[in-house]
Amino acid sequence: MRPSQPSPQLWPDYLVQTRENPALSENKIHTDEVARAYGFAGGLVSGTVVYSHMIRPLVENLGEDWLARGRATVRFFQPAYNADRLVIRSLPGATSEGAPEWVVGAYHEDGRCLAELRATLPERPPPLGPWADIPPLTRPEGAERPLVSWEAIELERPFWGYAWRPSPEDNVAWADQVRDDLPLYRGEAGAPLHPGKALQAANEVFKRQFRLNPWIHVSSEMTFRRVLRVGEEIEVRAVPLEKFRKKGHEIVSLYVLMLAGGEPALEVTHQAIFNIAKPA
Repeated sequence: MRPSQPSPQLWPDYLVQTRENPALSENKIHTDEVARAYGFAGGLVSGTVVYSHMIRPLVENLGEDWLARGRATVRFFQPAYNADRLVIRSLPGATSEGAPEWVVGAYHEDGRCLAELRATLPERPPPLGPWADIPPLTRPEGAERPLVSWEAIELERPFWGYAWRPSPEDNVAWADQVRDDLPLYRGEAGAPLHPGKALQAANEVFKRQFRLNPWIHVSSEMTFRRVLRVGEEIEVRAVPLEKFRKKGHEIVSLYVLMLAGGEPALEVTHQAIFNIAKPA
């Protein structure tokens, strides 16, 4: 029998220091030299790392149940830099319908709010998104990735999909990178996949489609439909739904679907700046 809906509560602050290894990423916005050319103080910590810090109190307190049916929206307001000290603060809230909601903020130690995550634990999952029947497209043998551009992103044209099988070592390596010591992710095959590692797959499907310039993760909206687990094959599909310009940036919204055992397991609406405006 499914446990009853827990009430929001004020959990203790979670303190963590960010860590980014730019050598492991194609995205040069994580390097000091390139990030400073765009007006930042140094290399940016990836949104998936900050999200991993923010999601930890939820998983620690709600367990696998949240990874099986939780919903969350994360928005990034200001960058986090390598070795920043963050305070992850969880506050009780409620949706417009009155359902329990957890509001998780990532605060720099100087008090600035860098990101906000709003999460719920619905009794029943919402209907699948209208793009859940994306056809599984395989990248042709020898096909080259074009350089990303406004013209190259064709709305409603599916990306090449891919399949991956995360190993226990992959899971532990990610948990170690984001300083998540929960034992939940440290089992063998069948252990829950770290949700930050799962969200990284949304970045991966974009990188497999295009050669990317420096880019920035803006927001993600996620609906979990079952627990993704280490050792199982996960298929990732995506389609661009919207592109727009704002403050000189060029931004794309992707719908990403992850399937496990042929069944939808995670839906993500993923938004990123793919062409960053240079400072005047």
